[in-house]
Amino acid sequence: MKKILLLNPPIFNKKKFIRSGYCNSISKGGYYWQPIDLAAQSGILKNNFEIEILDATAEGLDEKKTIKIICDKYPDIKNLFFITSLASKDYDFDFIQKLNNIINYEKILVSAGYLLFDNSSAFRYVDGVLLDYTSYETLIFFSNGKNEKYNTISTNNNTININYANKTAASFFEYGVPLHKKFPLNKYYMPNSKKLPMVNIITNLGCPYKCDFCTWSNLKYRQRKINNVIAELKYLNENNIYEIMFIDPTFGANKKYTFELLNAIIKEKIKIGYSIECRINLIDEEFVNLLHKTGCHSITFGLESGNDEILKNIGKGFTVNDIKQAFQLCHKYKIKPTGHFIIGLPGETKKTVANTIKLAKEIDCDYASFNIFMPLPGTEIYKKNNCKLNTCGDTEKPIINLTNLSDKEIYDLSRTAFKSFYLRPSYILKRIICLMNLTQLKILFKEALFFLKRILMDH
Repeated sequence: MKKILLLNPPIFNKKKFIRSGYCNSISKGGYYWQPIDLAAQSGILKNNFEIEILDATAEGLDEKKTIKIICDKYPDIKNLFFITSLASKDYDFDFIQKLNNIINYEKILVSAGYLLFDNSSAFRYVDGVLLDYTSYETLIFFSNGKNEKYNTISTNNNTININYANKTAASFFEYGVPLHKKFPLNKYYMPNSKKLPMVNIITNLGCPYKCDFCTWSNLKYRQRKINNVIAELKYLNENNIYEIMFIDPTFGANKKYTFELLNAIIKEKIKIGYSIECRINLIDEEFVNLLHKTGCHSITFGLESGNDEILKNIGKGFTVNDIKQAFQLCHKYKIKPTGHFIIGLPGETKKTVANTIKLAKEIDCDYASFNIFMPLPGTEIYKKNNCKLNTCGDTEKPIINLTNLSDKEIYDLSRTAFKSFYLRPSYILKRIICLMNLTQLKILFKEALFFLKRILMDH
């Protein structure tokens, strides 16, 4: 049976790049999660190929150690599927070129969010670019020659992008239960995890909303078949895995589908604790109550800003007041809400950043993330400002600045937001009080070490 290596490339410059599911970020603490692209494809490829999985970043491996492990353990595997990101692309492709010079792969396939929209530059390093990580065309790709034409895989002979692929995407998708046990599950956790190990599941792809800065708004919204999700959840229960992160871009975007899924979880007596990513304008009492009943303990919201004008300009479709009401509902049902904010969006000023910091504290975010704005390929902001790939590769400083603030001011404001939120005595006390089990104590200790390191680096 032909073998395939599924690879999350190594750490570079001590940075833990998060490449999962078209992400373009760096872990700001010790946390890391299972790459959904690799998980989904392991479920698709497993019946036709012998699959090995190496998550080098989760394992804390650098380039040298990763190459050694591959050469020692997998020298006979001549087919490679790896993931990359806009933030890590230069490091990753340089690594893949070095690795290929040693192994001489027959087929190399890559998945990345930025490559959905323009991937012609990748064929110097790879044979194909996967435009849908739930696609079964990978079975053909790794079985046949190089002259096939695909609907969801771009090749040098048939270069396509997501606009074309979307026309052929079905409304529903499914894939086999991933090879979860082949992943280093002991390395994955989130700050809000209640138990370990933790795995990722996806129930929908794309997003029906049109935020100007988000890649997902350009992808057709599709749902995973409910019986397919339930089959995976049952498998996890059978293997004593109960902590789930539903990594959907927008969990609950289709309420009818979501309520049917959640009621199926109740009917099948599936025992899980889980977190989701959701939108403010989807939150109502009926929905939050059902989430609570099925084991949801945390919700992450893309809030972006504490200023109504900025929210309007980027197409969020909700207001600061809507944010406050949604967080009140979460607190009522004891679901812990996390807020993701972006510093440096068009129209940002020192005053709007102050609004954002104030809001994060006022709504009592369980955790808050303050990210520097990076325009992503395919988004409206990227297109409107004629951005180029070679100017959008860093998540820690504003390579493209669309504000009247200086680059240094944006960087400093993001650090100020971080310290202002996390170094409050009331927040530190809250975190201590929230410790309910050994898992949370271990996670808090790990995150505290990373936070302390970041603070010391600023001085």
